[in-house]
Amino acid sequence: MASTKHVLLFGDSLTQGYTKSGRQFHPYGKKLQTLFDAANLDVQVTIEGLSGDRVKNPRWQQRLKNQLEKMQKNEIAYRAVVILGGINDVFQTSATSQNIFDALCATYRLCEEFGVGHVIGCSLMEVDLGRAGDEELKRVMVNELLRSSPSSPFAGTKAPTTATRFTFFELSDQFPLHRLSPEDKKLYWDDRAHCTTAGYDRMGELVFEALRPLLSEMYLAQLRHNRHANDNNSNTSLVVLRDLSENVTELIITLMMYTDG
Repeated sequence: MASTKHVLLFGDSLTQGYTKSGRQFHPYGKKLQTLFDAANLDVQVTIEGLSGDRVKNPRWQQRLKNQLEKMQKNEIAYRAVVILGGINDVFQTSATSQNIFDALCATYRLCEEFGVGHVIGCSLMEVDLGRAGDEELKRVMVNELLRSSPSSPFAGTKAPTTATRFTFFELSDQFPLHRLSPEDKKLYWDDRAHCTTAGYDRMGELVFEALRPLLSEMYLAQLRHNRHANDNNSNTSLVVLRDLSENVTELIITLMMYTDG
């Protein structure tokens, strides 16, 4: 029977499910867990979101490290980690797009150091400031760096050195803000940066569709690995039985010679 697959959702207020000015929290991970359960997939979702956190804040890296160390201590590895962050750095700090990109890459690489099976980096989502400014250009540039910079783990320009795989998830394209109709914007978006409960549920659906084939692929790879290990064990057992049979035959021949003598 397949063991439980563990998935970590890591990020800021959008992962924590901040809505209604902080009077309510509705993480998209709740919907994600419901969808895994409904599909009879043995997946356990862990939600680690903190409103206001920034990828340039040392606390960001420490929070992730704490989660990874906790799982390592329990001898459990995360099959996948979904990372959504950086938007607070874009709109609330003077950090450059390169600074934010570098901090996000350090986050992804930390997962790699702990042997995470698959790292999914989400694009930075749209924010409605009522105007187009330098901050929006910075957000777009961070996404472009994640998508295509030679130093991005998602660009595929470097040969993999570990078993960790990286996927860039275009969440901002699949769940936009500016291109929505007024009705859908009211349904899905609570304020200029956060979702309604329906919006977070929609995020959960999108992440589910992104994760399901990745987890299925890893499950099949594990089955192939187990089958190969079982084949090796079977071959070893056959060798042991053959050797035992030869030894028994030699013993019988020896006894017969002794009896005849």
